[in-house]
Amino acid sequence: MKQSNKEVLNTLALQVENHLQLAITVYQNALEDTLAKQPAPQSWSAAQCLWHLNSYADFYYPLIAKSVHHKTSTCIFPSGWVGNYFTGMMNNITHKYKAFKGHTPPISVDPYKEVAKFIDDQEKLLGYLKLMEQTDLNQRLPISVASFIKLKLGDVLLFVVAHNGRHLKQANRALQKPELNNRL
Repeated sequence: MKQSNKEVLNTLALQVENHLQLAITVYQNALEDTLAKQPAPQSWSAAQCLWHLNSYADFYYPLIAKSVHHKTSTCIFPSGWVGNYFTGMMNNITHKYKAFKGHTPPISVDPYKEVAKFIDDQEKLLGYLKLMEQTDLNQRLPISVASFIKLKLGDVLLFVVAHNGRHLKQANRALQKPELNNRL
């Protein structure tokens, strides 16, 4: 489906604002032990979920920042089938996926550091989204797990925001607060 850049970016910005508010109101105010507690032996803690999201931000956000300056006159974004597939995977919360190498969190992470970094990264992403109305969302960027695969910038943004939402829901479950998922 074709949408205007403005429609896509406004939808994403609302989601990012929700993610940011959740991090500020819940994670930033949670106890360190609560953030670090794994709900089950092979499950991630809330802090590990944030570490995972921060690892993706470290890869994608510099690419997104560089892409902001590639302007277009069309301002229409048709999502690609590969981008739709990856975003759909992230929105299917009933299916579990193994994290790729380099994105698997260590057993012990600094919860407050991960929360602070996540908040900073979401503020950056929100800033990029606000600058992108005239940006070419059809330009191609490599994906983190296989640089020879390139997705449209718009699809990367859709994937990253859906991926963030997926793991924030996981973090809420780790905190034993699944009711917060209604906010995402």
